[in-house]
Amino acid sequence: MYSLKNIRRIRGLDGSGVTASIYRDSVRIGWVQLPADGGTELFTFDIEGERAEVEQYVELWWQNVPDSGAFDPAAVESAGNNPERIPSLRAKLKCWVASLVQEASAEKKIKTAA
Repeated sequence: MYSLKNIRRIRGLDGSGVTASIYRDSVRIGWVQLPADGGTELFTFDIEGERAEVEQYVELWWQNVPDSGAFDPAAVESAGNNPERIPSLRAKLKCWVASLVQEASAEKKIKTAA
């Protein structure tokens, strides 16, 4: 089971971004940064081979999301160039992170970086 810990809100030019550590069970395997400044999200993994497993997990997670339309359309990307209108893996990863951050926000576990 994957989770995010050490979630911190960061200020970006386009609003609030996030940094967090990615965990598989109790082992830290990497970190993510969603900068909110027009830049791309960054996923870095400490353990070789974890990226592929996380991506596979997120693809499966996406299939089980009850209402994918509940996410911000900008985050999901309209996928206007894709005739099947399936969001890119990058967009799915971003939505996965956003859903975990939303859960943590509901539990008030997020700190703001100085």
